[in-house]
Parts: sequence; C-alpha cells; structure tokens
Amino acid sequence: GDSGKGELQNSTLHKNKFERAQEDRFTVSCIDLGELHKLKIGHDNSGAGAAWHLDRVVVDAPLLGKTFTFPR
Repeated sequence: GDSGKGELQNSTLHKNKFERAQEDRFTVSCIDLGELHKLKIGHDNSGAGAAWHLDRVVVDAPLLGKTFTFPR
C-alpha cells in the first residue's frame, strides 16, 4: 500500500519539533499498509538552520501487533 505524503504536525514530547539532540514522537493515522518494508522521508529545506539528522524511525502498527524500526 501507499499512504501518500503527510506532514508531521505536533510532537507529543516537545513544543518545538526537530530540535538538535531531541527525540520527537508523532501520531499519524492512515490506511492499513500491512507489513512495512520501506519509508520515504524528506523535508522542504525551509527556515533558518534547516539542516537535520535523522537517527531512526520507529513505526508502531497496533493492528498488526508489530513495531517496525528503520533503518533495519
């Protein structure tokens, strides 16, 4: 399946999302995608200091009873 593009709106942990050395968590609802094999993540390079580092992405899929971590 394909969920299409989405924007991460509000971190459940921090008011200012994507700050240096910070973990952020987001809740995203979408159709059931089944077993996840890849993610596509990017940014629009807007704003001052737009550079960023992504350590990992963890996706909780409660309907499957699984958690997927990228990179694997």
